[in-house]
Formats: sequence, C-alpha cells, structure tokens
Amino acid sequence: EVLLVWQANRVLGLDYRVVIEVRDTAGQIVALTEEEPHGGAYPTSVWSNGEQVPATYLVDISGVSPGDYEVYAGLAGPSGRLPALTGEGAVFIGRINIQ
Repeated sequence: EVLLVWQANRVLGLDYRVVIEVRDTAGQIVALTEEEPHGGAYPTSVWSNGEQVPATYLVDISGVSPGDYEVYAGLAGPSGRLPALTGEGAVFIGRINIQ
C-alpha cells in the first residue's frame, strides 16, 4: 500500500493515470500498478492549481522475490508520462524490503 499526496502545479485539463513502479537494484520493473486517482471518482482533469490530493494505491508484490527494491510514482496520459518537477517520468518515493 502506497499513500501519495499529489499537488497540482497547474490545471492539467486531462485525465491522467497514476503509475506506481517497484524496481529491482538493476532498475527493472518487477511490480506495477496503474489506475486513475480515487478509482476515477476524482480525476486529474478537475484538480485545481495548488490543490493537494491524497490517495492510497495498492501494488501487488505477491510474485516478487525477497530483496531490496525502490518505489517510483508518476502520471501517465494519452501521450505518455507527464514530467515531474525533476524532469523525469517518475519520481523516487522510497525503498522497501520484501521478505
């Protein structure tokens, strides 16, 4: 389970999907979830400039081998990933250890 608080730095005007990636030490994606914020009940197209939107996402790691992993989050739309403030398509949000 991943809790994120998104903050719109502008009006997006489009509906984006949240992408959560779990990556191994080589950077390969080993688990992924992609869904609209709040299951589509509060899409990014209605977010206001500066608004903070908290949401929880579940990532299925049941088939992932034990070890250390990094978790990244981003937004994806019709034309690909929305760049984060870092300029990347996803931002590092933490490390996890799967036992």
